[in-house]
Amino acid sequence: MQASPLREVGKVTLRLLNLPDAALLAPALSDLEMGEVRAAVAGSRCGVASAAEGVNASEVLRSALETCGGRGGGHATLAQGQVERSEDFLDLIARRIGEA
Repeated sequence: MQASPLREVGKVTLRLLNLPDAALLAPALSDLEMGEVRAAVAGSRCGVASAAEGVNASEVLRSALETCGGRGGGHATLAQGQVERSEDFLDLIARRIGEA
């Protein structure tokens, strides 16, 4: 697993993960601390989890997928999907969180 350093974006702690296996996606998106947003990609599978007030995981995921292609959904605290251009996904999430 390749993880970027934690980033503080306003009141949000952001962790971005590049996983070697899609089976790791669900565990990687669980057990968040309050105020944390976690995004992960594993091949064509992707996901976003949020324990941060005002950050809806489903909206963040869909926003990224509109740009890099793919489909997915979920709810305010957890969303998953498939991405066409996975190399762009984590950067788009970071930008979206910075705009929130």
